Amino acid sequence: MVEAQIMNPQLEQEILAGSGVNFDELMARTLSPPTPAKNNRDSELIEKHRKSTAEAPTSSKTPVSFNDFQIAEMNFHESSQNSPSPSRSSYSTKTQSISKGSSILSDDGLPSYSFLLKDPKFSQPQNDLLNKTRDLLYMSDGTAGAKAAPTIIDLVFLVDCTGSMTTLIETVRDELGNIMKSIKEDVKYQTARLAFVGYRDFCDGAENYVTHDFTEHEAEMKTFIASVEAKGGGDAAEDVVGGYHQALYHLNWYKGSHKLIVHFFDAAAHGTGWNSGIGDDYADANKIVKVESRPDKMKDYVARMYEKTIYLIVVQLDRPARTAQTVDNIQNLFNRQNMGHRFQKHEAGQDYKTLMPAIVAKMSNSLRSSLHGFQRLST
Repeated sequence: MVEAQIMNPQLEQEILAGSGVNFDELMARTLSPPTPAKNNRDSELIEKHRKSTAEAPTSSKTPVSFNDFQIAEMNFHESSQNSPSPSRSSYSTKTQSISKGSSILSDDGLPSYSFLLKDPKFSQPQNDLLNKTRDLLYMSDGTAGAKAAPTIIDLVFLVDCTGSMTTLIETVRDELGNIMKSIKEDVKYQTARLAFVGYRDFCDGAENYVTHDFTEHEAEMKTFIASVEAKGGGDAAEDVVGGYHQALYHLNWYKGSHKLIVHFFDAAAHGTGWNSGIGDDYADANKIVKVESRPDKMKDYVARMYEKTIYLIVVQLDRPARTAQTVDNIQNLFNRQNMGHRFQKHEAGQDYKTLMPAIVAKMSNSLRSSLHGFQRLST
């Protein structure tokens, strides 16, 4: 099996020493040029991969060459098919602990992350930084530079639409044009597709969710948001988890897009450990009839965001302390997936005057990171 060294020993020591190596430097020193297959085994793997991507209906983009790291992942993926529970791979000159994935291809036809870097000698932020390197490696065609990515963005507004959210809904509606104009000036995207997912609570029955699938027409989305009424909600906690289910499974995400969810809310999710315990009629999550709305499903939803390379910004409105446990839990799930760099949060309180400029800055930051694979995020 080919060994691919992720980083040189000097860089490893600098990271371990906490010397503040930044991401740009890490990328410059880890991307490797394309290398020829070192043996017949590697040649067979590359040929098999080319054939599988050519036959796969969702594989519109295939790297034209592979570096050692990508060949090593093919080796691991191949070996995982013949081993009941693989737990190690020699993709590095040093043994690393790994986590098995399900497919060698992601939704947009690029090699998927079939294992995660989880090196026990590195801290969580350090492992997160290394996995962030992989985001760019898989946007690369094997040369020391990122492959030109499609400039289509899929942007979802995930919004608590209960009675207290009137001002926020009106703000999103009124500022939508300015939001998109500012982002386009910063990110230079070609096409933006907008979607809206509103959620309330179980007691609201058929009006629990209000959604509009992706559209390229801002005026259409603005008209829809204007029709959304802030109402309902029942107890103090809301169906936050069900909102994520709607956004991830009931919208037509474009496979080649750069994906971002912006979540506006002022009430926590149901379930013990997800809120302060005040005013939750469903503290016992087993009482939640809809399985997709139970808090333990958030682990699956974050995993799906990982698979689809979706970035997330959570915006805590009114009294952020009320939503702190929900936000902390979601952030922890992102960290466990080694994708903390795709998560941002913003504590807005009741300051709606400066809310949108601050959120636009974070949105641009996330989209730049998705487009270029190396922008450092501030949380």
